[in-house]
Amino acid sequence: MRSTRRVAAACAVGAALLVPAIPLAAQEAEPSAPDPARPTLTPSNVRPDAALSSTQQDGAVTFDASASTDSDGTIAAYEWDLDGDSVYETKTGSAPRTDHSYEPGTTLIASVRVTDDAGASDDATTAVVVAAAPEPVPADTPEPAPLVPTDDLGAQPAEPRGVRSSREPSGTDDGDAAEPKVVAAASGGVTIRDFEFAPATIKVQVGDTVTWTNQGPTAHTATADNGSFDSGNLAKGRSYAHKFSSSGTFSYFCKPHPFMKGKVVVAGAGSSGSGGSSGSGGSGGSGSGDGDSGDTAGAGADSGSSGGDSGGLARTGADLVPWSLFGFSLLAFGAALRYRLTD
Repeated sequence: MRSTRRVAAACAVGAALLVPAIPLAAQEAEPSAPDPARPTLTPSNVRPDAALSSTQQDGAVTFDASASTDSDGTIAAYEWDLDGDSVYETKTGSAPRTDHSYEPGTTLIASVRVTDDAGASDDATTAVVVAAAPEPVPADTPEPAPLVPTDDLGAQPAEPRGVRSSREPSGTDDGDAAEPKVVAAASGGVTIRDFEFAPATIKVQVGDTVTWTNQGPTAHTATADNGSFDSGNLAKGRSYAHKFSSSGTFSYFCKPHPFMKGKVVVAGAGSSGSGGSSGSGGSGGSGSGDGDSGDTAGAGADSGSSGGDSGGLARTGADLVPWSLFGFSLLAFGAALRYRLTD
């Protein structure tokens, strides 16, 4: 009986001790909830810094953008505008260099665009100046022709010929009119440059040759308005020559560029010394062909005065006898009237 009570008491004490521990064990068996994730602060992306340089040799230009940098990442792509049209048509990926060849005389601004691994980009430019090719020296330019005398120069008179007066007898020696002359088979040159003919007007003699030389980069022509000559298209450094066998003024132009115009004035042989005019009074005489206009006028004056070279008074055409009788009659009538009045 006592043992039964003891067992019951011991069970009661054990139960009393176990009941508070059950909630504690349950709490320890439950897993703890994780802490909420903390936000990570990432700074904004910094744009790369583009740099571009170039070197050239004989028109081949090497572009180098390897000096470009990105402070917070790496440069992932290079794009190039090599013809100055603001279009980045050449892509080299991650390679920072590229080459391109240009024609002589090219001048433009080339550009590079660098893009980093975050998508930000920056541009850089450099000037491209390729020297123009030297102008070739035309090899077919004709040399000026030498002077060609038409007669013996020693036969010319030592003094210039004067103007023959109309008073001189007409039977003088006519051989003086056919004096020997020297004709220069010369040549003239016209340069085509900057869309104009230089000189715009050139004066030559009959038999001279005019040469047109194109020194500009564009093809031109020298075409006569009347179709008497046409050079065709003259490329840079090419020439065309034409000999003028008749006098006159020949206007010409450029077919591709009609606003380009010029003139060739061809004077006839001996045209500067010709001309003689007759006098205005009496028997008019003409001056010789070798005299100038002033001497010819003097000859005309001499011939006019020769008409009245009689040594007396000039005749008026009126008859003096009737007028003399009329005057004498008036004188007699006046004397008679006076005598009558005084008587």
